Parts: sequence; C-alpha cells; structure tokens
Amino acid sequence: QDDCEPDTICFNATICACENCGQLQAVLQLMQLMDDLQVPKSIVTFSSAISACGMTWQLALHLLWAGPRNTVSYSAAISSCEKAGNWSVMLLLLENMLRETLRPNVVTLSACVACCEKGREWRRALEVLRQMERMQVTANSISYNSAISACERGSQLSIALDLMKEMEQREIGKDVVTYGAAIFCCEQSGQWRCAQQLLEDMARLRIEKNVVTANAAISTFGVARKWQLALYLLKDMQDTLIGASIVSFTAAVSAAAMAGSWMTSLALLWEMMALQATSNCLALAAVVTACETARRSGEVVFLLAEMERTSWLSSRSRAAALAQSRCTLAT
Repeated sequence: QDDCEPDTICFNATICACENCGQLQAVLQLMQLMDDLQVPKSIVTFSSAISACGMTWQLALHLLWAGPRNTVSYSAAISSCEKAGNWSVMLLLLENMLRETLRPNVVTLSACVACCEKGREWRRALEVLRQMERMQVTANSISYNSAISACERGSQLSIALDLMKEMEQREIGKDVVTYGAAIFCCEQSGQWRCAQQLLEDMARLRIEKNVVTANAAISTFGVARKWQLALYLLKDMQDTLIGASIVSFTAAVSAAAMAGSWMTSLALLWEMMALQATSNCLALAAVVTACETARRSGEVVFLLAEMERTSWLSSRSRAAALAQSRCTLAT
C-alpha cells in the first residue's frame, strides 16, 4: 500500500496539470494507465478528470458515477453542465447532491445559476439564488451577475435592478459585467433613461465601460431614437482606450437613421469607410433608408459609386443592403 500512495499522488499531479491545460484525452489516457498499472484512483483523480471534461457533460456524468463523490466532484460536473447550458441535468445533479447529504458551496450554486442563465431559465436562476440564502451560502458577485444576466435574457429589467439593489445592501461589489447585463435589459425593454442612469452610476463608481457595455447602451439609445446620446457615447469610446468597434458604429448609424437624421448617419458611414472599418451591409441599409425617406437619392448614388470604387463592400452585400432598405421603406 505504501508503494501505491506516491504513484497515486504522482498521477493526480499530472492529471491536474493536463486538466489545467485542457488536455482531456491526456487525462483519459492517464486514467487508463492507472488501471493498467493497478494504481488506485482517489477522489482527486476523478474530480480533476471531471473538471477536464469542459462541455462534454455526458463524460463528466460517467466519471462522476464511476468514482467516489464529494462537493468538489459534483461542482465540477455541474460546471460541465453549465458550460453546455444543460440546466435540466444540472438541477438533477443538485438534487442528487443534497440526497447524498453533501453541502453545496458558493462555487457549486453559482455554477447552477450560470447554467440556468445560459438555458434562458431566469425563474430557475432566481430560485437557485434564493436557495443559496436558505442553505446559508453567501452569494458573491458571480452568483448575482449570472442571475442578472438571466434576467437580461428574459427581458426582466425590474428584477435585474432589484438584484443590483440587493448587491448594494449586502455590500457585494458590482462590476462591468453587472452593469453590462443590466444595460442589455434596458436595450430589450427600450428603457433608455435607465441605461443612461446606469452609465452615470458606472462613472460615479469609477467602473470602466467595455465595448460590449457601450454597444448595448448605443443600441438602447438607437431604439429610443436618441441618436445624440448614441453619438456622444460613440465619441467617448473613440476618445478612450475602449475603442469603437464595427458594432458600435453600426448601432450609432442605425440610431441616427431611425431618428431621421440622414446627414448624421451618412457622415458616420463615411467615417467608417475612412477608418477602413469592416464593411457592414446593416449600416448601409440604415443610411439608404434614411436618405431615401428624406428624398436624398443623389447621396445614395454617390455613396454606392464610392463603395464600388474602393471595394469597401462587395456587390452582393450592397445588393442585400439595398433590398433590406426597400423592405423597410415598404413597411
């Protein structure tokens, strides 16, 4: 027995190293080698192997049932389900874990909330978050961020804002992920004032915006036809280290076009071309629609000619943009 213990420890260390590098096949080969050499596997062996499964949740379950189980191994299996977005199996694992009188920790339950979020099950995500309270497991920013993201997927802005208040009351730090998910909620609900307030809160708390958060806010302003706010935020992105992306420009172009400001939308599209930004038929369609509505066909003709000259947009993409603009004008 004494001779086996160092071998088990050695194999576990190697399996952990492979797991950290995402080398699942190497992990499985090492486990097979342990069988061939009759080296005992420990709970660490199985937990590390389960963690290496990633989105392969079926294999994670197979390994979970094949060996001894504890909170760590269950958490690893639940994490695999979370990566695959398989919330139904995740809930079964959580139930089974409780039946085996194993106590879930914050990592386990946060992964459960995240899994519900990926499965667009916002009600179940909130149920798990409340279950953490009943189990006296202290939720952290990861738990709350996942729950708020679940509300975003379910267009539940008021609940997302309530969760943010809870975080403040419980002195749980909010970050760019928290605010980003809430601003996405604003976009889906068309609540531009709320998005503006959230951006102001971020500035007050010195939480730096990222591209995703800023783009969501620009889209929110666009839907509400507040193109001036969208333009201001785009300029702010260009002036900071964030940098505006093709999505940022397209959202700003669409915002100006939907508000009927054909000159602004056209100017932004020219700027995209000058910056040699990636071509986008959505931006062109929005500009064409705005110009045609304002009876500025000459600008459209000149724009298309310049695009063809510079090869900024393929002929197929230009045709698709024109077709889309015609459909918009028809409706």
